[in-house]
Amino acid sequence: MDADSVFHPHYFHAVERKYHFENRHEHDKIIWQAPMANYLNLWRIPCLSRVMSFAVTLHELASLTHAYERKIVFSTFALSVKLAVKMGGFSSDVVTEDWHTYLRATMCGARIEPILLPVICYSLESDTWWQSCVGRYHQAVRHSWAAIESASAYALWRDTARHDRPHWRQMYATARKMFKIHFIGIFQTPLALAGGVLQLIAAVTKGYVVFKLPDEPRNWYTMVDWSVYVCVALLMSVLPLLALATIAAQTRYERTLYDIFVDAHHNLRHSELA
Repeated sequence: MDADSVFHPHYFHAVERKYHFENRHEHDKIIWQAPMANYLNLWRIPCLSRVMSFAVTLHELASLTHAYERKIVFSTFALSVKLAVKMGGFSSDVVTEDWHTYLRATMCGARIEPILLPVICYSLESDTWWQSCVGRYHQAVRHSWAAIESASAYALWRDTARHDRPHWRQMYATARKMFKIHFIGIFQTPLALAGGVLQLIAAVTKGYVVFKLPDEPRNWYTMVDWSVYVCVALLMSVLPLLALATIAAQTRYERTLYDIFVDAHHNLRHSELA
């Protein structure tokens, strides 16, 4: 849990009930996730951060309630001690410890079940309007480090015994969820902003919204609008290659660390024998 999380009065009662009375034979393979709501200081933060808080809250609630959406833990969650021990405890040196914990638990056969009681927390707030916006941007950059968990997912799957690995469909659903949040979402924002600005210019200059039809006369803003769409489409086609390159780099980095550890252990053994 995060330090600013405020639980619903019946949250722990709900966790206790689900643990003891629902899925009693599998309660050590379940992570319980409640929808997060950044509403404690909603009306004090800038409007831009407020929109993001609404979007994140609605996304998390929709993901938990959708039957076919892949669920990933976020910020505050609950799991049994047996599951925590089975997956080797928590990683204190990982920035996105919630996603990393979920991936490690997945390799142990765990799944997520929702607890539809909100956990309220704060959005980033500073002394001035501008400082709050800048702080929210830096927070978003820090959250974007979760993209490297795509490589961690592959590394954990590779190092797990074949008979203990989750089904490939589960891994595909997890990879698709990560790709949607950390890659597609990044490029939707500039595309939407650029398209909105260009349509506004067209509405002001021509008196109506320009629709990109084949027989429309060419002008500078329609050409720029088309260029934005083409560039984003090309970039989206390159993203899978970037993801593969990230996985390869992470794999090589882990192999290098493993070799260094083996060499250090070998030298230590020789020094003890000497």
